[in-house]
Amino acid sequence: MSTARGDPQPVDVARICHRANNDLQTLLNILGLLASRVATAQELVTEAAPRIAAIGAVYAVIKATTALPTLEALGQELARRTQARHPLGPEVVIQLPREEVELKVASGLGLWLGEVLEAGCRGWAGTGEVAVRGVVSKGYLHIRAQGTGSLEGWTGQEGLGLAMARGLAEMQLGGEMKLSQEHGLWEVELIMHWPP
Repeated sequence: MSTARGDPQPVDVARICHRANNDLQTLLNILGLLASRVATAQELVTEAAPRIAAIGAVYAVIKATTALPTLEALGQELARRTQARHPLGPEVVIQLPREEVELKVASGLGLWLGEVLEAGCRGWAGTGEVAVRGVVSKGYLHIRAQGTGSLEGWTGQEGLGLAMARGLAEMQLGGEMKLSQEHGLWEVELIMHWPP
């Protein structure tokens, strides 16, 4: 929401605390899921770190702006964090609208985009980019992420990260995720009602 002048609306501390509690429960569920798929504590930490960073990105943007995060600011923060984890990975280009993201979907969107960026950058070395573009039109948000090479965890079937992204898109965000890969190019799309 915005004020009458179009200034971002400050975020209520009680709402932030409520969302943080929900996000901690989400992280506990993710840790439980990951723990059943890894052999060592170090693998658990390695797999959990990007998911924790994705939720942390939401709160970093709120702290920096003292307002609801925008799609653009959230995307930029997630790109920065992903590239810090993968300095030899592709350049991440974010072109998302400056639409405010309601707290009820901010962490879900952050986790979804974090999963896609992580899959596009993990284990990647070379040149190229991961491009994330989005548009809000006719009551829908459409985000398209594209890159070159192989999408980590995609071998004709989704790996854990992309399966989690699909679950987030469908169950938490009430949207649809499409995934394709051919001829050295991959694309992941999210389409959801906007505002949610």
